[in-house]
Amino acid sequence: MGNNKKFILFSRSALVSGAEVMLSRLAECLNDISGGGGVECVISNVEVKKIGVNTGAINFVYKRPLIKISKNPIFIFVYFFFGFFSFFKLFFVPRSCQIVFNDVESLARYWPLAVFRKSFFYLHDAHKLDGFKGRAICNFISIFSGTILVITQSRLDKLRGVGIVNTLYFPNCLGSKQEMVAELAGEKSRPVFDVVNAVTIGQIVSWKRIEKVISLVSGLNSQGFNVRLRIFGRPGTNEQDLKYYSYIQDLCADAEFVELMGHVSDTSCIYSETDILISMSENEPFGLVLIEALSYGIPIISVDGEGPSEIVDTSVGVLLPTVEAGFDFNEVLHLSPAACVSRANRYSYAKYVARAKQIFIKLN
Repeated sequence: MGNNKKFILFSRSALVSGAEVMLSRLAECLNDISGGGGVECVISNVEVKKIGVNTGAINFVYKRPLIKISKNPIFIFVYFFFGFFSFFKLFFVPRSCQIVFNDVESLARYWPLAVFRKSFFYLHDAHKLDGFKGRAICNFISIFSGTILVITQSRLDKLRGVGIVNTLYFPNCLGSKQEMVAELAGEKSRPVFDVVNAVTIGQIVSWKRIEKVISLVSGLNSQGFNVRLRIFGRPGTNEQDLKYYSYIQDLCADAEFVELMGHVSDTSCIYSETDILISMSENEPFGLVLIEALSYGIPIISVDGEGPSEIVDTSVGVLLPTVEAGFDFNEVLHLSPAACVSRANRYSYAKYVARAKQIFIKLN
């Protein structure tokens, strides 16, 4: 791409999660608002390249994944040391180029680019700011990044409350495919349920609390509802995650009402056959699946957390204070699809593009 670079986006994670999905959507957005071309995306998982709908003009560069600092904090010093070798990259990056970091590892590894070019950090993780570790990570990000892009208003307020003020509100958005189905979803009516098709979607790791979803559905069936649950997602990669996945496999084998479906790249086929989405994630930082389900007119059962508390209210679902709290399932089943779609439209791609123009174009 040479000196035509307008934006460089870094994501050195080996996994694809909501953070990588949004990085791909941001790359597509920046390509659109900059007139095409000039966007480079440095990735460590080739799936990121396949997520965007219109990513043909984006230059994807593959690099080996970086070891997560959360697994071994000493690596933040290792990456910072090797970051000195990134000074030479400044000769190949125009002064007008803007840099977006998607993970702490990338920021530590390429910190000279963050310091000497206009830089942003796309903050997806809900770091616990009441503890030393969370504050230390967010302060590190704040020192080396010019601006932190924050995906929830509550997280923005918490960061400013601990003195981190170089922040901007930049919530996640629907993909263009979800927006295309929203109009039709808003016109549909709720069926009379003989069987309720429920889903939970996400990486199968302990903080997603899939076992609580299974327990909730079991309780609904014991109340006389006929609820079938499908679980979509892939396991994590470390030993603890694999043990948890094995535990969920055993729970599914013992329960006749639940199926473990594995990972599906195109979620549209899931939502078209779904009546309700359930999420029991612990401290969910946003929850892309929540707004995607809503865009199909599907109500939500979720637990209070940063993302769910801003997305879900009584017009589109139920927000439980704890995973054991009771609620009226019949009332949730008969919520208006149009209300669900209207809530999802708060996070439309069009609004995302408008915010991006304010941040990356007008403020440049």
